[in-house]
Amino acid sequence: MEPIVVAAGAAAAAVACGLRSSPRGLLAQRRRLERSIRWQRHPSGIVAVAALSMMAVTLYLAVHRPHLALIALVAVGVGAAALRLRAQGRDRARRLARRSQAVDVCDALVAELRAGQPPAAALTQTAQEWAEMGAVAATARMGGDVPAALRTMSLRPGAEPFAQVAAGWDVAYRSGAGLADVIDRLSVTLRSDEDVRLEVAGALGPPRATARLLAVLPLFGAGLGVGLGGDPFGVLFGSMFGALCLTGGAVLALTGLFWVEHLAAKAEV
Repeated sequence: MEPIVVAAGAAAAAVACGLRSSPRGLLAQRRRLERSIRWQRHPSGIVAVAALSMMAVTLYLAVHRPHLALIALVAVGVGAAALRLRAQGRDRARRLARRSQAVDVCDALVAELRAGQPPAAALTQTAQEWAEMGAVAATARMGGDVPAALRTMSLRPGAEPFAQVAAGWDVAYRSGAGLADVIDRLSVTLRSDEDVRLEVAGALGPPRATARLLAVLPLFGAGLGVGLGGDPFGVLFGSMFGALCLTGGAVLALTGLFWVEHLAAKAEV
């Protein structure tokens, strides 16, 4: 790993100096690299060297090949956008899974209360199936404010149904109504809402897939142009005009992707 890191650092220093090599400059570069060996052993040092290398190469390209520098920035932006969309997809999947688990926990809580378990014991039993209920169960065992604990847990993404359970818990204790009856009605409502939400999420799958297909469709068009004897990649990567066209297309494609994700997220609320 160290030879690769040292080579990258040397390349960055050479490019930053304009590819000028003098005995004094080479000696100074060697000393700097020797001093940096102690932190290049750590991942942060490797990331720093890679970042400096990219910055140096970008600066060199900006001076000597500006269209290549623009293309490099576009590539970095597309990569960052792809990672962002992937992270949003993972967060959405975790949120939907947690919401479904929250509804299942409400059903289990109703079953325990219907079986004659006291509220603290019912919460403890449901906590064995869903570990995140442990804090609420501990609060109930110590005689604490269970609705407040439920509201705190509802602040987590996907656990919003527990805010309604907290409200029902408050109503049951203040009005003297049966806790099992109140939670049962809430559970039925939450289950119905969850079914609708799952249908909406399923219906939004095709628009999301279509947006992704349209975003990468220009690549197939460029490949078709190559098959027909043209040189689209030479135009895009060989001149500033092509780089500007590539930048505009990437910006429009990413804007469309994020706009579709925004609309879908609004519909899923």
